[in-house]
Amino acid sequence: MFKKTFISSLFVFGLSLSGAASAFNQYAITDLGSLAPGGANDFSYAFDINDRGDIVGFSKGADGLDHAFVRLAGQPMKDLGQGRATSINISRQVVGWGSGPNYLLWNKPGVGAWVSKDIGVGKHSYIDIGYRGPMIKINALGHAAGVGRTGKFFWKDGVATTVGGFTGCIPLSVVGLNNNDDVLYGDGKYMYVFHGATGQREVLSDGIAVIELNALNDAGEAVGLNTMDMTFGGTGYYSESTGYMHIPVDQSFWDINNSGLAVGGGDYNSYAASIDKSDFGVYSAVIYSSQDDSVAYLDTLIPNSGWQLKIATAISDRGFIVGVGINPAGKTHAFLLTPVWKP
Repeated sequence: MFKKTFISSLFVFGLSLSGAASAFNQYAITDLGSLAPGGANDFSYAFDINDRGDIVGFSKGADGLDHAFVRLAGQPMKDLGQGRATSINISRQVVGWGSGPNYLLWNKPGVGAWVSKDIGVGKHSYIDIGYRGPMIKINALGHAAGVGRTGKFFWKDGVATTVGGFTGCIPLSVVGLNNNDDVLYGDGKYMYVFHGATGQREVLSDGIAVIELNALNDAGEAVGLNTMDMTFGGTGYYSESTGYMHIPVDQSFWDINNSGLAVGGGDYNSYAASIDKSDFGVYSAVIYSSQDDSVAYLDTLIPNSGWQLKIATAISDRGFIVGVGINPAGKTHAFLLTPVWKP
């Protein structure tokens, strides 16, 4: 069975919608910049951060195309070529896609250049219409999971296993993947966990208007998208001990760490829409604590910064957050939030 184990939170106790009761006074924000600063293509979007502080995402290049980037802790962005980098593990293995038909794995051998490898799994066609979601993730073991051309897959040691196909309404969410090789995915009606360690599949729902869960931590907690049109009623949280719960905010959640802190912003359509500053609308980046079932808007935790934080896409186990927002100059840039501890 998919067992739930609570892990003590080091970061948040008693969050409210104002964020006033946070365990830290605020976050310090870092503008991650872009690969084409100062012009019409001055845009960047962060997807993931590891516990070393390394960040991946994509930025518009001088050519106006999407370019994958990696930003090692404290270093400038590194252009990995056309495409998007969507997930990075503690060993600095990166997954994403380029201009070809398949997903890519990037490695950095010592002090050498980043080297890409085609993993032989076809990327999904939604990528070609500006899909915002990560689509492929990598865990600490170097294993990957994602949404491929023919179905949801788990990739290990060079071999891809199809764990679920497309039936009914094709869900637009990426799969979830944790460090236990558990793969979370849906088929438009049901949610499942494929246990990569055993090859067994577990059903997490009875098919009654299930939300789209899309992120999974090592304790078995999952969060999902704000669907609103489903009977369940919007954004959701799941654990074996609680079942499905509604998170009291009209935003989607994109990631959850092993302390039970989830981050997000946007809604279901923000996963599929083309990236454009105008489609952010009233989105606000949010943080949720499963410890006390409460939410805070991240804008309230960086007062007077001049930023509008739109979507928080990932949170590391150390509590560092990345996402995308509008900076004080009006540019859409990736950001890094670093916790500022109370004295």
